[in-house]
Amino acid sequence: MDRNPQIFQIVGYQNSGKTTVIQEIIRYWTEHNLSVGTIKHHGHGGTPSTTNRLKDSDKHRIAGSMITAVEGKGELLLQNKDRKWALQDI
Repeated sequence: MDRNPQIFQIVGYQNSGKTTVIQEIIRYWTEHNLSVGTIKHHGHGGTPSTTNRLKDSDKHRIAGSMITAVEGKGELLLQNKDRKWALQDI
C-alpha cells in the first residue's frame, strides 16, 4: 500500500455534479491501476445511513473505490471492497 497518497478535494453545492465527477475520476484512476479510496462528509444532518437506498459512498465503491468512508454527526461508516485486512492495518 502506498504510504504517500495524493489527496484531492471536490466541493460544490448540492446537486452540482460532484458525485458524477468523482465517479469518473475513480474509474479513470482504477483503469490505470491506481488504488483509490474516498472520504465523504455526510452533510444532510444526522448520522450516515446504511439503508438499501444507493448512497454516494456506494456509487464510489461501484465506480472502483477500494475503500469508502463517510462521516456525519460523529459517526464514521467505513466500507472496503475485495480486501483482506490484517489486524495491524485495521
